[in-house]
Amino acid sequence: MCGRFSLSAPRYQVVEQFHVDDVVAEEEPPRYNVAPSQHVLAVATSADGSRRRLGELRWGLVPPWAKDPSIGNRMVNARAETAASTSAFRNAFAKRRCLIPASGYYEWEPSEAAGRGQRKVPYYFRRKDGLLLAIGGLWEIWHGPDGETLRTCTILTTDANELGATVHDRMPVLVPEELWDRWLAPEPLSDAEREEAIAPAPEDLLVAVRVSDRVNSPRNEGAELVEPVEDEAAERP
Repeated sequence: MCGRFSLSAPRYQVVEQFHVDDVVAEEEPPRYNVAPSQHVLAVATSADGSRRRLGELRWGLVPPWAKDPSIGNRMVNARAETAASTSAFRNAFAKRRCLIPASGYYEWEPSEAAGRGQRKVPYYFRRKDGLLLAIGGLWEIWHGPDGETLRTCTILTTDANELGATVHDRMPVLVPEELWDRWLAPEPLSDAEREEAIAPAPEDLLVAVRVSDRVNSPRNEGAELVEPVEDEAAERP
């Protein structure tokens, strides 16, 4: 799964790396502990697919048919292998895919790996080359009975690669740049395109470091959350 990530890069870096045409989001400070139900930056296309836009979505997808937006609390992640056939995600997977820029994401070793009675151990995954991750997501628009409008998203997950599997059996979908045009296009992907896009990340893309368990609370913020803890600073792999 993917339940927490960071985005500390300046806005211009996001715009440049993702080839954004229009920015419709407010400038904000670096964020090192982005959590579900919060607003996240996302790249999507205009309705005709001609322009890339950087805007804000609330993390936790609310399907158009939902009676209550609280359902989004259970729609933080979607399994990429089944999203195209699941009622909550089917339409979004067909024509409302997005990219969620991230400096890195957190994952926790299961309790049994950490030891009985101990808290789960957090690790931070980032690109070796320092570029931003392009996390694959889906987005939707929900209209409430009182006229409220919500734009929400979910993060897609897939089987972990060898590095990710040392911590958890799932990882976020990381869409390679050569597929961004097709991923963001407001039309269905072919079966081959879908399988290529949702495949586990290449083994040489990421590095993972043990970090402080202060990240376990979404109330905590700061650059120290992504720093290796001193007694466990060895990187994986």
